[in-house]
Amino acid sequence: MFLDVVDPVLLTIAGMSTIVVPIDPSSDLPNAENQSVRAAVIGSEVGDFAVSCGLARAVAMAYEKAGERGCVCLSLRPPADEVGMNRRELITLLAGTGITIPARAKAQQARKMPVVGFLHPGFPESGSPTLDNLREGLRNEGYVEGENITIEPRWGRGKPETMLQLMHELVRRGVDVVVATARPSIEAARAASAELPIVANDLESDPIASGYIANLARPGGNLTGLFLDAPGLCSKLLQQMREVLPGVNKIAVMWDMTTGRYQLDGIDAAAKTMSVNVQVIEYRDSEGMVRALDLGLNEGPQAVIQLGSPLIRQGAPAVAQIMLARRVPAISVFRTFPDAGGLMSYGPDLNHLFRRLGSYVSRILRGAHPAELPIERPTKFELVINLKAAKALGLEMPATLLGSADEVIE
Repeated sequence: MFLDVVDPVLLTIAGMSTIVVPIDPSSDLPNAENQSVRAAVIGSEVGDFAVSCGLARAVAMAYEKAGERGCVCLSLRPPADEVGMNRRELITLLAGTGITIPARAKAQQARKMPVVGFLHPGFPESGSPTLDNLREGLRNEGYVEGENITIEPRWGRGKPETMLQLMHELVRRGVDVVVATARPSIEAARAASAELPIVANDLESDPIASGYIANLARPGGNLTGLFLDAPGLCSKLLQQMREVLPGVNKIAVMWDMTTGRYQLDGIDAAAKTMSVNVQVIEYRDSEGMVRALDLGLNEGPQAVIQLGSPLIRQGAPAVAQIMLARRVPAISVFRTFPDAGGLMSYGPDLNHLFRRLGSYVSRILRGAHPAELPIERPTKFELVINLKAAKALGLEMPATLLGSADEVIE
């Protein structure tokens, strides 16, 4: 609760904090000169305070003069030579001015419901592996949305240029921590506040090279979370595509420019060691993704690798349809692609990742600082193959690859 008393006393009460606010020495209120008010929201537990009768009346009169009617308890500490006032006298005095002290104020303040911001550059989803699994992860930590925690989601809807504005909304909302998905969200969160705790989930960035953290063990700033070893994954994607097409020498790579070059550099390095030429299909928003893919396929790549991006994950149905229509094999980091009819995917289990974020949020809400929470790498990966798509593309999937698959869609 915030209560502001205008001239001659300014008294601001913020949560459970205790502050000292000077009283204007020019005030004509009795005994107000060179005094200070120490205020804390402490509900009905007023206790016995050594307070100045004159100072207490000054504060009470200030409230009355300002027309304030609220719920506040004051711990008033004047110089030692002032006359004391006991608990009952203080309550009587405050009650006489119309200021009431609620019996449940302390419990309400102590149980202030924390607010978690959720920032994502993609589109709102129901039954998604993102926000729904974050909620589940928080439930596992004892936080249930609507009961003892509030979640404020903001979605970029495929337009990364809106992320900073959305993040400013969360700051104004007073969130206690923000969960930022992918580089555009992280950049916006960092630009909006240097102090607000950030829990990141990013499969596309190098957190050290990007300047987000000092090192993996001790991030050292206001950001922590989950980051993928993208070069290692990119190499794996290329190896698996070569198992499907042993003679491949030209591969197109779908790259979301807003995610940075970390993945692209990784795939370039892996391609050089395998003597594979890389054609880059660039896009930066959901509308441009399909258009860029259509144009890129005109250059005749033998296969397509889809680098990580929230937009490519959510745009999987459209991409799968184009790949089948153009009869081009493709692999994605996200299983939404084979689920939508595409050939295959290999990447981290997003359900597990977003549930894991709940642990970070819980520890921060309980007092931990992001600077001291180590960065984690995804540890659970899954290979998903769609045999129906393979048949439509005229491919015979290698037995070794099928044997290592976590799921085969018949």
